[in-house]
Amino acid sequence: MQFNLSSPEPEHLLFVVQEAFVVEGRGIILTPGFLREGAPLSTLAGTKLRLHRPNGSDLIVNAFDEALGLNLQNPYFPVFVRGLSKDEAPPGTEVWCTLPSE
Repeated sequence: MQFNLSSPEPEHLLFVVQEAFVVEGRGIILTPGFLREGAPLSTLAGTKLRLHRPNGSDLIVNAFDEALGLNLQNPYFPVFVRGLSKDEAPPGTEVWCTLPSE
């Protein structure tokens, strides 16, 4: 799935969480992330994301632009979300980009 802020849809699926990693005292990193092709990391900072979890519940969060020690060989940008535990975004969680309505 390619990250696309110019999508005409108010919401679109970025990716499905395969694994979340804890950054102690800060939040979690959701992987694999979205395809980096044509998507500067700063574009995602502050974007509202809807996490649709496997149990059917939704959680609205903000994405943050953090230095994650990105591997430039990796074609994906992982997503950093502050203040969540790993259990709040289990594998299978859908990460949706929520754009403001015009």
